[in-house]
Amino acid sequence: MTFRDLIYPDCRQLVLKRGGARQRDAEQYEVKIRTKNGDERWLDISTAIIEFDGMLASLVSAFDLTERKHAEEKVQLLAATDPLTGLGNYRRLVEALHAEVKRTGRTGRPFAVLLLGMDQLKMINDRYGPMAGSRALCRLGDVLRLFCRAIDTAARYGADEFAVILPETTAAAARLVASRIRSRLATASLQPPLSASIGVAVYPQDGETVEALLCTADRELYGMKPV
Repeated sequence: MTFRDLIYPDCRQLVLKRGGARQRDAEQYEVKIRTKNGDERWLDISTAIIEFDGMLASLVSAFDLTERKHAEEKVQLLAATDPLTGLGNYRRLVEALHAEVKRTGRTGRPFAVLLLGMDQLKMINDRYGPMAGSRALCRLGDVLRLFCRAIDTAARYGADEFAVILPETTAAAARLVASRIRSRLATASLQPPLSASIGVAVYPQDGETVEALLCTADRELYGMKPV
């Protein structure tokens, strides 16, 4: 094997391009490799053309960046995660919404958004205590995970409000998911009993911008809220 054989396919073109360029200035780039035992590693590659024994030669240095990369990924994950439920936060929700708008622009296929509001969270906090209220939010988060596909995004974006983005999903299919979430909450044996009001909106028919789409789902959500 050569070093090039260890490089991940999505990095090989970069290495070929840099390796084929004639240059006298130092250059630096990062590549991901797979070691002979299957581990993934990130390397910081520095290259330069130097004079060696009267001839031009390539000087290549490689530094292992794997631990730093893992730390960066952890920081990025924490920045987009709700610390209580482990779901995405508002930042993650907005990023996913904009990504879905772009995908719909490419494919022409719609996506749906569910906005969920936990009913009577204040009553739960007052009656059972704030710890019970936190556990109730986590229970709702667990239900959302249960009904989420790998391509879906579930996020908490308010004190008692959640959202689920359902790519390539029609209004009828989204309402079926909402019904299943409500049924799951209603049949749970844990106390206190939980329920959620859910608004549904589909892009682009219910709003041609992220803001308009969320407003449509929000209106439906609060129209269902118990008095």
